[in-house]
Formats: sequence, C-alpha cells, structure tokens
Amino acid sequence: MDDKDFQPSPFSLADLISFLWHKKFQLLLSTLLMILLGSYFILNIPKTYIATATLLLEESDNKFTLQADLLSPARKEDKMDTHIEFLRSHQFAKKVVTDLGLEYKLDFWIDTPSAIKLSSDSDTLYDDARAYEEERIKYAASQFQRRLSLRKVTGTSMLRVSFESSSPELSEKIANRIGPAFFDFHKEKNKDKADNASLWLNEQLAVIQRSLKNAEDELQRFLKENGIVDLNSQMELARIEISAINREKLNSDKALLALSSSLQQVEAADGDPDKLSNVDWILQNTLARELRRQRLAERQAFVALTKRYKEKHHAYKAALAKLDQIETKYNALLLELSANLEEAYRVAKQENDELAAQAQLANEAHSALGQHELELDKLKRKLESTQKLYEVFLSRLQETELMKDLGEQDNFHVVDFASRPMSPAKPRISLLMTVLTVLAALLSFSVLLLLHLISDKKTRMIEKLRRLKVPVLATVPREPRPHHGKLTRRLYRQSRKEYIFSESIRSLRSSLMIRSGEKAISTITITRIGESKQASTLPKYLAESFAKQERTLLTDLDFRQPWLAKAYDMPDNHMGIANLIDNQTKFSKCIKVVEKLSLMIMPTGSIKEDPTYYVSKPRFDRVLNRLEKAFDRLILCAPSITQFLDALVIAKNTHGLVLECDIEKTEIADMVDAIRQIKDADIPLLGVVLTKVRGLR
Repeated sequence: MDDKDFQPSPFSLADLISFLWHKKFQLLLSTLLMILLGSYFILNIPKTYIATATLLLEESDNKFTLQADLLSPARKEDKMDTHIEFLRSHQFAKKVVTDLGLEYKLDFWIDTPSAIKLSSDSDTLYDDARAYEEERIKYAASQFQRRLSLRKVTGTSMLRVSFESSSPELSEKIANRIGPAFFDFHKEKNKDKADNASLWLNEQLAVIQRSLKNAEDELQRFLKENGIVDLNSQMELARIEISAINREKLNSDKALLALSSSLQQVEAADGDPDKLSNVDWILQNTLARELRRQRLAERQAFVALTKRYKEKHHAYKAALAKLDQIETKYNALLLELSANLEEAYRVAKQENDELAAQAQLANEAHSALGQHELELDKLKRKLESTQKLYEVFLSRLQETELMKDLGEQDNFHVVDFASRPMSPAKPRISLLMTVLTVLAALLSFSVLLLLHLISDKKTRMIEKLRRLKVPVLATVPREPRPHHGKLTRRLYRQSRKEYIFSESIRSLRSSLMIRSGEKAISTITITRIGESKQASTLPKYLAESFAKQERTLLTDLDFRQPWLAKAYDMPDNHMGIANLIDNQTKFSKCIKVVEKLSLMIMPTGSIKEDPTYYVSKPRFDRVLNRLEKAFDRLILCAPSITQFLDALVIAKNTHGLVLECDIEKTEIADMVDAIRQIKDADIPLLGVVLTKVRGLR
C-alpha cells in the first residue's frame, strides 16, 4: 500500500456537490436570513450626498513674489500642493464654518462638551459661553476637514473640490463656497503681503538712499583732495612727458657713452699727440681736422724741401720753423680739446642725471595717477551699484503699489460650480446588496460545511477507510442501557434501540461470514484503538451472535485489564487461558458454558508473569491450535493496539484481525496509525467496526 493512502483525504468535488444537494434548503434559508438582516442594516445606513466643484489655481506669469524674488533667484516651485494643504488646514475650515454658520447645522452640531461646564455664576457665565462657542466652531471645523476631499486633475492646474453631507443642499452650498472663500483669503493674504513688502521696501530705500549719498560725497571728496579734473587727460599728458624724457635720456646716454669712450682713449694716450689724434671726439672737431690737414701738408712740403735744401739753408729753416709752429699749435689744440672733452663729459653726465631724476618723477606721478584711477573706478562702481540697487528697489516699490491698486493677479476662478446631487453617493445600495448576497452565500456555505466536517466524523472515517482499501464491517450504535419503567413510549424507544444494536451485531457477524468465503476464518482477534477505562463489549455480543449458529469460544487475552470474568459473573480467581498456557490445569476448569447458547467463556485466569510472557511462549500457539480444532469459531479479545504490541503478537496466530474504532474518542490520525502498524506487521486485517455511531435507524 502506498504511503500516500495514509495522508489526510481531501474533500472531493463529488462530496462537495453531494453536500450542497443535501443541504440546499438549509443553505437557502440561512442565506436568505442573512440577506434580510444585512438589507435592514444597509437600508438604515445614513445617506451621504457628495457635491463637486472644479477650481483653476494657476499662477500668473508676471507675478511678483516680493522678498523671495530679491533674496533667491532660484526657480519657484509649483504651489498647487501648498494650496491643497491650505484648503485642508484648520484655519481655512474655521473660516468657511464661520462664514456659513455651519456650527449650527445638524451635521456639525455638538452637545455641550464634557470639558466645558456652564457656570451659574454671572461673572463666569460669559466666559463659559464663549468657550462653548469656540469649542463648537472647533468641532465643526474638524467635521469640515473630515468631509472635504481634494483631487488634482492630472496635467492641469485645476483642482476638484468635493464635500459630503447628509443634505444635498448643504453639500452643494459648501462645495460652491470653498472656492470663493479661498480666493478671498488668497487676495487678502496678497494684499497684506504687498503692504508688508511696501513697508519693507520703503525702509530699504531709505537705507540705500543714504548709502548713495555717502558714495557721491566720497567720490567728490576724492576728486577734490587729489586735484583730479580730467584723469584721462592728465594720465595722457603724463605718458607724453615720460616718452619725451625717455627719448632725451636715451640720446643723453648715447652721447655720454661716446664721451666716456673718447675720454678713456685720451687717458690711454697719456699726452701722446699721435694717439690723441686718433681719439674719436677729437677727430670730429673741425679745427683739429683743419690743423691736422695743414700739419700734414707742411710735413709733405718740408719733406719735399729737404730733398732740395740742406739744414742750413734759409728755406729749410723757414719751412722747419713753420712746421714747428703748426706742430706746437696742433699739440696745444689737442691738449685744449682733451680738457674740453673732460668738461663735456662732466656736463653730459650732469644732464643725464637730471634727465634720470625727471624720468623718475614723471613715473611716480604717472603711478600715482594710476592709483587714483583704480580708486576712482572703485568709487564709481560703488556709486553705480548703489544707484542700480536703488533703482531696483524703487521699481519694486512701484510694482507693489500697483499690485495693491489692481488687486490679485493670479488666474484663480471657479471652472465648474457644484450642482445639487440627485442621488446619494453613499451607501451604494446595489453594490452593497450584491456583495451582501455573495458574502451571505459564502458564509452560509462555510458555516454549514464547517459544521458538517466537525459533526459528520463517521462519513470522514468511512471515506478514509475506503481510500485505504480497508472494509467497514459494521457500524454499531452505543450499547442501550437497561430501562425499567411503565411508560409505553419510553419502552418502545428502548426496545427500538436494542433492536438496532442487535441488528448491527448480526450485520457484523454476516460480514465476517461472507468474507470467510472458501477460506476458513475461524480464529478472529478483536482489538481496539486508544485507551479506555471500560472494556469493550463488542467481542461479547459478537460471540453470542456466532454462538446462535455454531460452537463458539470467547477468550480474554487482555492480561492487563481483564474483563470477561466480570462480564459473565465469574470469580476473579477463576482458572483461564493463562493457567492453560502454563499447563497448570485442565481445559474443563478454565471455561464456563453459557446457557441456551453454544458459547463457552475462557477468562484470563491467574496472571503471575509479564503479560507478554504468555503470548510469546510456544505453548500459546499449540493451545490456540487445539482450541481452533475444538470449536467452530474462536474469538480472542486483545488489548489496545495503540498501547501495547500484544494484539499484533496474538493476531499473528489467528486467521484475521478486527479493529474496533470508537467514533467518539478515536481520531482519524490514530486510526490511520493503527492500520499502518497492522499492515507493516503483515497481519490480515478483516476490517474495521465503527462503534458508538449515532443516528442509525
């Protein structure tokens, strides 16, 4: 057998259909009852009407945002969420409540709060009444907030405003009032904002105007102190003067360099006329060049004359004297020119130093003009920035004043006014009735199915046994109690119960006889599931039923809880099968014959050893074989199979085992475990008998 057979059985579709068919009237009745109760509740739910208006809340493109524009040039965020939060605020709710007097309407009414107790004292009565009025407005505002719903229209600057109330007129009135109330508040807020901005701008303008005047005064004072009339012209003149001085200085440096070089040549000549004649500065002298030419001509003439005359000739002497005169004059000129060179160098050096001093003064003057230019530019920028700031604030002040005159510039208006609702939005009767019908049907079905699963344990057990392929031999009701009385009705009922019980025992006997078939099943072990203080009477009644047709022996093998001797009024020390197994007595002393029946009873007898000792001895098998040959039917009563293993040991020596299941105390899982043990021990299971079954007829 597959292990899956021992798993809990699912509730099949066929079982579900069968259950619905048998319980159709109870299901319809319970569903109808639930629908009636739910309908009464739904029809008594207070009706709620919802009116919806559509508002356009679009910011103007040229809107001036006062200080925020001045302090932060960042991009403005979308204000739709701000408007929505304000519409949901308690402040706005109080404004609408007071404007429409909603605190006196039924939907917004509140009794005297427990925290406010009106005093009888005339001095505090006014304060108490005022506190009560404030509490009523506060409560009405909270109710307004709870009933108001806002929803943005996707992709637009429009907002749907809905309000719910028990009165359609009131919901329409409030929904249409919300938009204008918000517009009025927004306009008033912007006006206050503009007033505050004007005051702030005037204060800032005064401060900026003083800063502007201080900047102008500082600029004038700077120009006057530094004698600046036209700074650009003065700087241009300074640049021209510096250029002229630099040119003169350059020429002076060149001349001074030439004089210095010539002076060095003169000093190197050391008075030598020939060397002095080669000095550049002397060569450039006209007189020196002329004397040098004459000197050269006289020398040439003297040389020519010396070729014709002797030294003593007067012509020779005259030419020599003339040459000496020219030489003396030329040498004197050279010395004079050398002295003039030194003087010229000194004068040139002095002029050069003066030019350098003039250039330095000119540069310092130009640098000072540059510093003045920087300072003047700084003062001008300060003046210009202050002037621009003054102009900006002045223009903002003018715009603010214009806003105050023109009013709100935002594109706020009501797109669609709310219309009076003709039907309530809540409750939705048709939807609720549909849901109620479905839920009532499901609940009725669930309750009936749950009760069926809880109470119909017999069906579930039989279904489980069918899946395990274990036959149900019989269903036996509770054993009828003996009743003594004269009431005919009670006696009839009692006799009816006895008849049903007897018929179930006979049905069990017939099932066992039919299952015998060609194979003899003369030795039967009967065991039960679970622990019980009272022994089962099923073996007793089954043995008596068999005894009406054949020789039957009923033996008690429950050595732990012997019961058979007491059931047939036998003494407790009566010999039994334990004595027979120990070979202590004869068979005739171990039995009792039941009158009018072919039935013999064999109790447990005197138990001196462990119960397992008796059923495990080899003599136990021989005793059973002898008894089986002596009787047509041998019924053995074994202890509980779930408590002890004795039943499995006993059943090994019999033709089959009958499992008794008390339907009131036995759980399906315990029954499955017992069957698993029997199958694992390879013991033939004849079937299961369900006892204490109710409702048998």
